[in-house]
Amino acid sequence: MKEEWQARLVLLGHRDKVEQWRLHQLPDITQENIAANFLFTSKWGSTGVPRWKFELGLELARAEDPLVQQKAELMFRENLPRWKVEMAARCEQDWRLAHLDRVSCRAVGELYMAAREEWRGVLLAGEREEWRAELVAGVQQEWKALLMLQFSRKEEPWRLRLVAPLTQEWQVKYVFAAHEVWKAEMIAALKPEEEMRGRELLECSTRNFAEQVVAGFLDIYYA
Repeated sequence: MKEEWQARLVLLGHRDKVEQWRLHQLPDITQENIAANFLFTSKWGSTGVPRWKFELGLELARAEDPLVQQKAELMFRENLPRWKVEMAARCEQDWRLAHLDRVSCRAVGELYMAAREEWRGVLLAGEREEWRAELVAGVQQEWKALLMLQFSRKEEPWRLRLVAPLTQEWQVKYVFAAHEVWKAEMIAALKPEEEMRGRELLECSTRNFAEQVVAGFLDIYYA
């Protein structure tokens, strides 16, 4: 042993009958805090930290990871699922690690780990349904992702297909506000500068009248 704390942990481990293979790792660990508080803690009982988790923590300690302390605090919580522990070890940004604990399931977690933008990661971390998480993962604009999460329904995939290519916030809002399919389709087909026409379509009570609005027959009243 090169350090006094390492020798002390060896003696304590020998007293507590810690497995030899674990103690043999001590000379290669340079971070006392990680070794004493996580890898060789007594809170796990006589069997110690599960081997897979111990070896994962050992890799972090040897790699001199700048986030090792924050990662260890999350990874060595009791009853944390293995997939979340492994994802914590993969985190390279502090914001990703900070929100990982809120992720509800492995499928959402994979989308969360693939997110490049912090805003997308924050939305994914708070989402409990996989299909809604997939919406967030596939949308480029934050405002659109927020609207889709707020108004989308799983039983209306046709509406999601309509808003997917839209770039105007007003248009996305109007498509979600339109109760009839035909009306939503008409609004989605409008040009970006036709917001006034979109508002008129929302008020139309019949398809025939809506077609007149789209054709521009009522534009004279708004000139």
